[in-house]
Amino acid sequence: MVRLTVVVPLLLLCACPPPASTPAPTDKPAVAATPEPSDKEQPTFVARGSEPPPPPVDDRAGANFRDPSWYRKNLFPEATLVKEGRSPRDEAGFFASQMTLQLADGTTRDECEKTVSDAVARDVVRLDRSEKDDRVTLTGDAQHYAVTLICGEAKGKMTVYLSYRWTSTPG
Repeated sequence: MVRLTVVVPLLLLCACPPPASTPAPTDKPAVAATPEPSDKEQPTFVARGSEPPPPPVDDRAGANFRDPSWYRKNLFPEATLVKEGRSPRDEAGFFASQMTLQLADGTTRDECEKTVSDAVARDVVRLDRSEKDDRVTLTGDAQHYAVTLICGEAKGKMTVYLSYRWTSTPG
């Protein structure tokens, strides 16, 4: 006697229509092509609201692209992170990093400029200064990267933009 638990699933399988397009039968078994993972292409998983992934580490011997010591969210006490990001690597393997911080109420543009100037002074010997539309832009070069720093009001709040772009391989 055939059990009902075997008959019902068989009847359901037989009653289902075939798929819209069925491949022609072949003598060879079908094998799905799966690309081999590359050591350079490891997926990055970041939980929503968590820290961004650390900067990529270069494959070249001794090269390590780490954020400069001044590039940090707590450069200004009580500042709020508005936006942070990293660009994709260019053909030479270099990338840029940037963040925008909204500063505490009462922080002046001059205080902002002094804080960022002092913070990068160890790495950037000379900063070029320009003013436009009540914003101060400071640009300069360190040994392996270029910096752009902007202090000014945005949406009624004092804001600072911190950015650096790798120009050569750190060793």
